[in-house]
Amino acid sequence: MGKDYVPYWEKLRDPRWQQCRLRVMERDQWMCRTCYAEGVTLNIHHAYYEKGRDPWDYPEESLRTLCEECHERWHAIQNAILALTATGGIERFDEILGVVKARYSGRQQCTVGAVNFVLDSIDQIYGAA
Repeated sequence: MGKDYVPYWEKLRDPRWQQCRLRVMERDQWMCRTCYAEGVTLNIHHAYYEKGRDPWDYPEESLRTLCEECHERWHAIQNAILALTATGGIERFDEILGVVKARYSGRQQCTVGAVNFVLDSIDQIYGAA
């Protein structure tokens, strides 16, 4: 690592990130935008990441407030999609779309290849009304 390298977790302590996350939480009325939970530990979720970009250098519309449970669920879905693309590339695109578009009622486990994750519903994952 270069002498200017700052670990990601350390960047999350930076006042610029703290100000950004507070603006996003305030915009989202201090609740999870997926399950609408209030009074729980909240996280800010990045819709995407770009190598070398600081956490506060993203458009605020690409950031959303999520509770810890929904945040973990989001990352499980992202990891499942990454696993599918890594193992099959474009040939598995229909399967990837199936995971994203599928609608699950109640808490169900979804298995895709060797990847397991739990969803309540795709509507909740994407925050649809």
